[in-house]
Amino acid sequence: AQEFATEKAGRIMSIPYIVSAFLSPFLGHFVDRVGYRSIFITLSPTILVIVHVVLGFSNTSPVFPLILQGVAFSIFAAVIWPSVPLCVEKKHAGTAFGVMTSVQNIGLTLFPIFVADLHRTGHDRFIPDVEILFIVLALKGVVSGGMLIFADLMLGGTLTRGHLCGSSKMYTEADKGDLEMSKPQILSSDIEPAEKENKDEFGDVDLVDEKDGDSLSHQDTGAHSLT
Repeated sequence: AQEFATEKAGRIMSIPYIVSAFLSPFLGHFVDRVGYRSIFITLSPTILVIVHVVLGFSNTSPVFPLILQGVAFSIFAAVIWPSVPLCVEKKHAGTAFGVMTSVQNIGLTLFPIFVADLHRTGHDRFIPDVEILFIVLALKGVVSGGMLIFADLMLGGTLTRGHLCGSSKMYTEADKGDLEMSKPQILSSDIEPAEKENKDEFGDVDLVDEKDGDSLSHQDTGAHSLT
């Protein structure tokens, strides 16, 4: 019986990862088109609050909450990583990805220790206690997401923009500024001397042509006189 229960628990706990594996590519494409990344980032911990409240304080089947947990994982993964290049300069993108990966791994290292300590000290209170921990963390994520939405709106809405028009590349305002600065600047004072030089050059060519034409006509006249 214990072996069957362990196997069943393993199948149930795999639900979030299965949902995330199938859903993430479609959510990523959807977010690329519509934008609103800061809102989706906030939506993910909001869903997790609901998930952990249901898991910790109800007697319903865990299947549906775990499906929602997979949806929250998919939304977060599809939004957070593509947002990095939009928030930092291109030359710092690698550093930003490295810092995010480091922070993620620190969390994956520390929080299982906290959960194990709750399991050791909580006894019968382990499930509600650990779910309270996850609810508090998810609520902090919601608050951080709200701050991100506000900051994004104040800074021009870089995370809000998408490309519903079907463009394969989305330029930020900074990119547009870089493009404008990279265009060659031509001053009117530079054009006038160039036009004058062109006139002189073409005038010299005309004179040469006329001289050549005169010399050719004289040669032709001399040839006729000899004949």
